[in-house]
Amino acid sequence: MKKQGCYFYLEKERNNDLLRAFNLLYAQSSRTIDTSFYSELANQPSKRFWVSEERASIIISKMLSGNTLSNMIENKRQMFHDIYSIYQNLKREYPHLSHIELVCMSVNHQAPRFYLTPNTVKELIYRIKRKWYENNPHRYKK
Repeated sequence: MKKQGCYFYLEKERNNDLLRAFNLLYAQSSRTIDTSFYSELANQPSKRFWVSEERASIIISKMLSGNTLSNMIENKRQMFHDIYSIYQNLKREYPHLSHIELVCMSVNHQAPRFYLTPNTVKELIYRIKRKWYENNPHRYKK
């Protein structure tokens, strides 16, 4: 689990993907942005699983040894089960590849959703927008 103050090196890429999904959903939607909008946004497909290859390798190894991940929150557990499923399919297709190569391919595979709660998605969108406004003050002077 990511600890407070740790650097998530995929943050910028994840935020760009989340913003892409936001813009796409917003363009298709005629309703206002509310809780159900963020819930739908959280369930949009993502271009990859937003976890590092190192962390995924550790968790996949635990799953291979029989760990059920019962101590993990539901979204993360579901994400790792989906990664594990892709890993198993790739392992059958490419038996000659190493564990880390299979994990890297699995993590970089398209994800069916973002595996975030609607409130987390809302907070991330607000942070992205706030950062954009801070970096472009000349466009919105009072």
